[in-house]
Amino acid sequence: MASTGKRTTSSSSRSSGGKSTSAKGSGARKAQGKGKATGKKPSAPAHKPFRRELGAVVCLLLAFFGAIGYFKTDEGAFIALFCNLLKGLCGYGFYIAPPMLLASAVILAFHRGKPVRLRVTSALLLPVLAGAVFHLFLCKQEYVWSFAMFGRLWTDGLAAASGGVLGGILAEAFQFAFSEVGAIVVLLVLALVAA
Repeated sequence: MASTGKRTTSSSSRSSGGKSTSAKGSGARKAQGKGKATGKKPSAPAHKPFRRELGAVVCLLLAFFGAIGYFKTDEGAFIALFCNLLKGLCGYGFYIAPPMLLASAVILAFHRGKPVRLRVTSALLLPVLAGAVFHLFLCKQEYVWSFAMFGRLWTDGLAAASGGVLGGILAEAFQFAFSEVGAIVVLLVLALVAA
């Protein structure tokens, strides 16, 4: 009996010892597996997207075409269309649209991996906000809220006599909501924040 008790104790100690060594072995295998997954094995280089660089080139070209529109020379069809679009939408803000397009190109070209969406959006909103501010200061026309107002703002924007469709509607809406002085203050604050 005593001999069988000794045998069971020794066999149980062997089996527990076997479990501990097998547990140690599996832990070592897991550690080796983690080492392989963490980057010891060289991976293929990821391709960088060129969306921002392409956007920078597009903004640079549009800034160049907009700057040509400052002068009353023989404009090409695309330049005339683009400048008329800017004038119709931004009115007075057309004159700062090419510099803001150039600023957007610089932001997109030299981003260094930083997020740029808000900066580019702010730069592109400045011509609209400037058109709205100058609309309140310089525009002598009276506008009545109707669908015909869009057409009048477009034609007056082309003639540099209003804030264009976007700037004019923004100015008229803020003037209706906050009065003329309040609208000027709110739009100036928004322009400063965008800048």
